[in-house]
Amino acid sequence: MRNYLILFSIFFCAASSAYAEGSLLPDAEPENKALSQIASQLADPALQADKAKLKGVCTDFSKRKAQFPRGLSDDAELYAGYCSELLGDYKSALAAYEKSLAAKANNPTALFRSGLALAQLERCSEAANRFKEVIWRLSEQSYEPRYHLAKCQVTLEQPAAAAKSLKLALEENPQYVPALKLRNDLRRKALPELKDAKIAAGIRDKMIIDYRTIVAQHPEDTDSKAELARLLISGSDPVFDAEKLKEAQTIAAELAQKTEFKNAEFARLYFDVLLARRYLEEAKGVIKRALEETPSDPRLLEASLQLEIELGAELAAREQEQQEEQSEQLR
Repeated sequence: MRNYLILFSIFFCAASSAYAEGSLLPDAEPENKALSQIASQLADPALQADKAKLKGVCTDFSKRKAQFPRGLSDDAELYAGYCSELLGDYKSALAAYEKSLAAKANNPTALFRSGLALAQLERCSEAANRFKEVIWRLSEQSYEPRYHLAKCQVTLEQPAAAAKSLKLALEENPQYVPALKLRNDLRRKALPELKDAKIAAGIRDKMIIDYRTIVAQHPEDTDSKAELARLLISGSDPVFDAEKLKEAQTIAAELAQKTEFKNAEFARLYFDVLLARRYLEEAKGVIKRALEETPSDPRLLEASLQLEIELGAELAAREQEQQEEQSEQLR
C-alpha cells in the first residue's frame, strides 16, 4: 500500500523554497522504476532551475505515462501535474491533479497540490477548501497546508482566520519559517492601526522573537535580518535599550559591509542604528562611504542632511555648555 502521507511531504518539499523540510525521495514501490526515476529527477534543485532540461524530462515522462498500469494512473497524473507546476503551467497542473483525484479520490497529495495550483490561478476560495480538506484528512504533518490556508485567507481578506491557521501551524511546528514570516507580515500590517503604545511595543517584541528564530535557521536571509534590525531600532532608547541597539548595529554592519556599501537600504540601516546610539562620527563615515557608491540615492541624501542637523545641534549644545561654564567661572 502506497504511503500518501510520505508522498504529500515529498511533493511539498520538492516544490517549496529553501525553508521546506523533510525527505526528497518518494515512497515508490521497487517495481515502479519509472515513477521512482521521475521522482528523483524532479526533486533535484539543479534540474528545477534549468527549465530547458526540466521540460525535456517532463516531455519524456508524459510520453511514457500511458504505459503505466491502471492501478498507478493516480500517481502518474500526480507527477505529470507536478511537472506542469514546476514549469509554471498551473492550468495543466490542476487538470492533471484532478485526473489523479478521479483515479484515487481523497488522495491528500493530489488535494494539496491542486490547492496550490488553484491558489496560483487566483482561485483562492476553492484553494482554501482544498487545504481544509487536506487538514481534515491528515492526522499529523498538517502545518504546511495550514500555512497555505492562511495565505489564501490573507488574500480573501480574512486576517483573523489567517492568524488562527498560523497559530495552529506553529503549535505543530514552532520553527516553520514560512508561517513565522507570514505571521510577522500580519502583525506589521496591524501595527499602524494600534493606538495603545504598550500593545504596539509588545507586538514588536513578538516580531523580534520570530525574526530571531528565522535568522538563526537561515543566516543567509538578508531581508529577515534587515527587518530584525529595524524592529530592534524602532522605539529603542539609547540608554534603556542599549543591548537591542547593539544587536541591531551588529546586524546592520554585517549587511552593509558584505554588500560593500553598494546596497543603499543596508547602508541607511547601518546609519540609522549609529544615529540612534549617538555615534555621529561613525555615522558620518558610513554615509560618506555609501554616497561614494550611490551618490544620488534619496535615502542616503536624506540621511546626510539629517546628520548635518544632528551635528549642528550637538555643536550648538557644546558651545552653550562652554558659555555656561565660562559664566560660572566669572561669578
